Amino acid sequence: MATDQAHFKLTYDGEATRDHTIEVEKYAPSLLALARSAKAVQAAIAPGSPPSKIEIKATTGGSFIVDLVIQAPSIVEATVDALLSRPITATLAASQLLQDLAAAITFLIWIKGKKNLRQSRAEGGKTIITAGDGSQVVIADTVLLVVQDSQFRVATEALVAPLDSDGIDSISLSSEQLSEKVVIRTEDRDAFQIPEQIVEKYDPVVREAALTIESVNFVEGNKWRFSDGGSAFYATIEDLGFISRVENGEEAFASRDTLRVTLRTQQTMTSKGALKIDNAIIKVHGHIPGPRQIQLPFVDE
Repeated sequence: MATDQAHFKLTYDGEATRDHTIEVEKYAPSLLALARSAKAVQAAIAPGSPPSKIEIKATTGGSFIVDLVIQAPSIVEATVDALLSRPITATLAASQLLQDLAAAITFLIWIKGKKNLRQSRAEGGKTIITAGDGSQVVIADTVLLVVQDSQFRVATEALVAPLDSDGIDSISLSSEQLSEKVVIRTEDRDAFQIPEQIVEKYDPVVREAALTIESVNFVEGNKWRFSDGGSAFYATIEDLGFISRVENGEEAFASRDTLRVTLRTQQTMTSKGALKIDNAIIKVHGHIPGPRQIQLPFVDE
């Protein structure tokens, strides 16, 4: 099969690369993750097409620069297949694949820390993303699709892992087919962490319980720490009447005090496959002061 190629450089820069050497065990996973990132871009934009691959061309001087070649199935060959009425799938040029990969990485860096995101349509298959601080970016719809792809996000998280190592300050992607170099710095590391999202909610369990207060919290959120006699956990106080009494000084607490409550327990599963439990006190029915004296085991006469 004929292939379409795009050449680019992946550069690791920092004190650890000053002698132009690099630890294979530490950085090989990052290179493998780059290959997975490219495949994820292609799978998201052109599902069903033959997979792309990345090959190492040579190593040159500099910081630590790896010359790479990205290969994708030839669009010319796909066109011939179409003319001959052969079954074909969507294809993605290697240069476009590289550009979409770079654009997706750049967008993840831009979006870090931004809140209240809104999207609106733009001409030419593009989307305008507006953040709550008023900043905007225009990206291709294909790139928006890529950054929401779980396989791509897992791969790029592994790609930037060397930034966690001492002596590596940046990782960059450069090519004549890119309008500008993409630089991922240490301070951008968090942009590639996969946010945990709730993918499944289980039916909540509501029960009456007696809970011993272990610690109280008067900041926003009102999460207090309790014990049910078997385990300790945090729970949000949703009983606003009880919170009001506490804030007005009508409720006072001491060590080993107990609350009789209606407790709701909600179990969820995140996008990383982790189970989480959230507890909330719907209603506080009573406050039982803890014992103030220790009874000695006297025998009744």
